[in-house]
Amino acid sequence: MTDRAVRILVAAAEFVGLPSLWVVLRHEHVPNEEGHCLGCRPTEDVHRDWPCRTRQFADRAWSVHIHRGE
Repeated sequence: MTDRAVRILVAAAEFVGLPSLWVVLRHEHVPNEEGHCLGCRPTEDVHRDWPCRTRQFADRAWSVHIHRGE
């Protein structure tokens, strides 16, 4: 596991305590027909591919939440 992946897991473990936030992020950051994230704002006409980092982070928090049985 990369250092970045470890940092994401550690942050997600803290983020898991805020379900009202990660639930919203999981609902907003969904793919469109072209496979781009609807929740991310395009920058300079560049659209983020889905799953974006925000969705990945929220999914990690959800996964930790499920595994903890919260």
